[in-house]
Amino acid sequence: MKTFMMTLCTCLLVSGAFAQRISVAEIQETRSTGDSFFGNRCTVKLRLAGDDVRRYKYVKLNALTEAEDDQGLDLQNTSDWDFVYRIIEGATADVELTLLPASRKAEVISKLSGEIMLFSPSEATGSLINVAGFQSKTNTNLLPAKSPFQMVYLTKEAYENFVKTNKQKTEAELKKLPEATRALTQAMLGIADIFNYYVSDDPNQLMFLITGDRSKMVAVTFTDENGQEINGNGSSIGGDGLAIYYFSEKPSPKWKMSVMLETEKAVKKLPFNFKDVDLP
Repeated sequence: MKTFMMTLCTCLLVSGAFAQRISVAEIQETRSTGDSFFGNRCTVKLRLAGDDVRRYKYVKLNALTEAEDDQGLDLQNTSDWDFVYRIIEGATADVELTLLPASRKAEVISKLSGEIMLFSPSEATGSLINVAGFQSKTNTNLLPAKSPFQMVYLTKEAYENFVKTNKQKTEAELKKLPEATRALTQAMLGIADIFNYYVSDDPNQLMFLITGDRSKMVAVTFTDENGQEINGNGSSIGGDGLAIYYFSEKPSPKWKMSVMLETEKAVKKLPFNFKDVDLP
């Protein structure tokens, strides 16, 4: 197996009020006679520079529309697309694409195009929602009704009481509830069989049920009563919408939660379009 790496300086200017430069900063290619995923892959690192990198807080790959080598092979790796926002920490921002390996005869990636998205949260654009005292608001949606997803804080005791109160309701009784309330009630009852697999006696955790369009959720952060952001120990979100946030200390009732969500006015889309990018 051989591994190659190439650093390139090809760049693309994106028009706008402030010109942004997107360049192919690095290509790493691994080829093997075996069929191992890690033995056959090509990663392309795109680098964004310009004024907006300092104006925005998060960056992600928003779309990969074309990736093809000079032998006509489609290099789009749909099983390994990563459209997750990442924090911008410097004067440049990197986005990494994982592609399928090119043909052994290929010398260049003949077509590489898509879109990078920048995001900056603010209350003015509806992309930042601050929730104080959320630990006293169990079993109810913590976000405004117009939000594309809902977020419910759960504790073992509060959730078990909710199930006892609502599990015997008939379909007719549920239909009498307002639409949003009915949908949330049904979603919460729908996790009854798996809830105990997730709940823990660990006091250093917070659990939520997130329903709706979770693709619009950028990040969730927590701050103490002095406005200092809490450094967590990670989080996990299952396909059922149960989310757990881990900490090295017991969450204080004084903590505030900040939810960042994608809105049209909070993002900037930057297309990229490269031709004949040299392979290593």
